[in-house]
Amino acid sequence: MNEQAAEYFKVGTRLLSEGDLDGAQENLVRVLEIEPDLPEALLGLGSVYCQQGETKAAITKYKRYLELEPDSAAIHSELGELYDQEDKAELARGMYLRAIELDGKNAKIHERLGDFYYGRFEHEEALKSYKQALKLDADNAEIAFKIADIYESKGDTDEAIIAYEKTVELNPNHAMVHVMLGNLYKKIGLPDEAERMYEKALKISPKEGEALLALGLAKLDKGDYKQAVKSLQRCLKGDEDNVGALDALAYSYVCLSRKDDALMSYKRILVLQPEGELYNRAMAFVYQSEGESAKAVDEYKQAIEAQPESRQNRWLLADLYYRLEDYTKAVKEFKTLLKGTSDDLSILCRLGESYMKLGDAPAAIKSWDQSLKLEPNNDILRLKVKRLKESLEG
Repeated sequence: MNEQAAEYFKVGTRLLSEGDLDGAQENLVRVLEIEPDLPEALLGLGSVYCQQGETKAAITKYKRYLELEPDSAAIHSELGELYDQEDKAELARGMYLRAIELDGKNAKIHERLGDFYYGRFEHEEALKSYKQALKLDADNAEIAFKIADIYESKGDTDEAIIAYEKTVELNPNHAMVHVMLGNLYKKIGLPDEAERMYEKALKISPKEGEALLALGLAKLDKGDYKQAVKSLQRCLKGDEDNVGALDALAYSYVCLSRKDDALMSYKRILVLQPEGELYNRAMAFVYQSEGESAKAVDEYKQAIEAQPESRQNRWLLADLYYRLEDYTKAVKEFKTLLKGTSDDLSILCRLGESYMKLGDAPAAIKSWDQSLKLEPNNDILRLKVKRLKESLEG
């Protein structure tokens, strides 16, 4: 190397390592003015252009480098990524595959090829590449996470759980992975395991909004409304405009008979989301609080139509019918809710009360007996059932 070029190269590489990209560029350009085909200078200047976002210029330098050093797997891989950024898919694919031919045991190259396929929704090919990458780098939690993400997007819950569990094993301090694993446990009917994951996530990151929301929803599903409120309020401290948290909090307040608090949350939703299912539900509650029951019923029905699987909408409609003393319609809605689960204490109790209002004591006893199986220490309900049975026998 020419003495002057060597000095420029020394300064350029030092500045590059220090993050002075402009200085590095100036010195490396001078090197190439003296020695145009110096591979090290082409490589360094290509790196500068990459970091500056000058993709086309970086591609030019790396291509010239490969003409001089054609067996560099690393630069084939770099070029693959640059072509991908330029949306030149076939050129990118070719570069990645050539890189793998040159260095098939390089986990990072397989991972990059997986990223390329994933970005083009070629999930099966991405999965193959990620699995090969993990085989070569078995302790890489990020690759395990990517595999889990693909399985989840495909709807393969069992494989997704295995992959997320592997990710947690490799990186036990990743809060969001615990949340995602908890969501899948909840999906397959393991609510206690789900809560355990959410709580672990919060030990790692006490202000993690997704974990707080997920834990709040889990507590809500279990009927533990006070604990749901605590988690959801903490969630909203970090993100006061989180509509999902506001909606769940409002419903928790309804279940705790804190109607004024519920109303405040629903009114906030109306500001943040002026259309859709949540809007219908919030508007219904506002109408209900203002005594416009017919409008409230109509809004709840629209919410149910928009989200038929939402138990929350149907519960609120059933509760409204009960409050309007339309017990026949209340019974119908409560029974529909029980088709999804036969062990919801609040629904069974309210269904029993609706039957009693209709004068159907045997049906009320049946509902309350089911309630006592879930809450055997409820002495007040047990006494009520006992007296009702005695009245029928007498």
